[in-house]
Amino acid sequence: MDFVTALTTVAADGILGVLPGVYTKAHGAGRFNPAWTTTNSGTAGHPIIVVAKYSAVDLGGASNNGLWNQTMVDNVFTNSNRSELRHDGTRSTGATGSPAFGVSSKNYVYFIGFCADENNAAPTPDSGPAVIIGSTGSRIYRSVLQGRSVVAGWASDNHPGIRMESSTDPYAWDNVCTGFRYYDTLQNGGHNHCGIQRYECTGTNVQHNFCLFNNTNIYLKDQDSAANETVKFNYCYNPEDSGSNIEILNTNESGGTDTICSQNLCLNTINTAPGLIGQDQGRNIKWRNNTVIGDFTGGGSAAIVAHYQDIGGEINDNIFYCRGGSTFIDQQFRSVAIVPSNYNRFYSAAGFSSRYNSSTHASLSAWRTATGQDNNSSTGDPSFVNYGGNDFKLAGGSPCLTGSSTGGPQGCYISGSEVIGPRYAA
Repeated sequence: MDFVTALTTVAADGILGVLPGVYTKAHGAGRFNPAWTTTNSGTAGHPIIVVAKYSAVDLGGASNNGLWNQTMVDNVFTNSNRSELRHDGTRSTGATGSPAFGVSSKNYVYFIGFCADENNAAPTPDSGPAVIIGSTGSRIYRSVLQGRSVVAGWASDNHPGIRMESSTDPYAWDNVCTGFRYYDTLQNGGHNHCGIQRYECTGTNVQHNFCLFNNTNIYLKDQDSAANETVKFNYCYNPEDSGSNIEILNTNESGGTDTICSQNLCLNTINTAPGLIGQDQGRNIKWRNNTVIGDFTGGGSAAIVAHYQDIGGEINDNIFYCRGGSTFIDQQFRSVAIVPSNYNRFYSAAGFSSRYNSSTHASLSAWRTATGQDNNSSTGDPSFVNYGGNDFKLAGGSPCLTGSSTGGPQGCYISGSEVIGPRYAA
């Protein structure tokens, strides 16, 4: 049975294995219509699984806790073992494109191990090459999505690699998303051009992804209903000036419990963009045990920006390593009380600076006196295993090994054996 036919017949509890190859079919004509999708739904405990023989993330040559680069992405798209999904739509304002693959108005469908390049599978605005839309319990795993920078003539707002919208318990795990950017004046600030985007979902779960060279790497956007989300073990890397690593907007506004954003590794090498950012009325956002490394020079660039974050948040047990500048926490435009912060480790050769409302505090002691925050936080080199080699585990004797609120490690490596980013086949 051919792949197209099999997608129309596979049912709950079915596993559809896909051999290596480049698969092309008609586009789906719209942001809610993936070219490659199933006709049927699975059920809770009996999903439909559509799985490539060789997962795309295993074909790039990366290793656990290691950086991806463009050469590795190219390796995926030239590897004869890849299962690449394409469609015949062209880049446009929306009339002919569609997502390459994913789930729309079907439940409990898992796509595992595919790759898609926007050059050969252009989505419409408000979509991406891979989507989960109007679904319950569906997932995208172990895939590689390559974007192409938006240019004049392609008016594409909301331009992510993976888009999760109006869904319950959508999962994006162990994926690589790169190149979702903009380069012209038609776009609105770049936030929407991102590796992974959530829009009006409940129970979103984003773990073990590697997002690089996107305007925003992970963007949890516009969530007014209950959220209850997890963003964990992701490796966000921007090798040049672009945007923030993890951004959260309007979360838990109608009573959702928590958005847990923990044990993520955010690395900016030569840019001045924020490392993490909590923005615009997000409630109950817990920034815990993240490791954030970059140039944070003020003027909108800080290790974490929480200007408008609403009640119920916290910034605890993180390591903020400032390569240039010294701006760590920026809460300049506050309409409610300060976001509490404590048990963090701050390092910059240039000293310490954080801001609340209109006041800047140029030392940790001054920050404590003015705000009552970070009374158990400290400054100084966290002592990574090999900073120059991008090994950001804690070295033996590091003060961060016992610096957290539990008496254990600060930063993303709590046990020291975590895999940050995708987990690869043995």
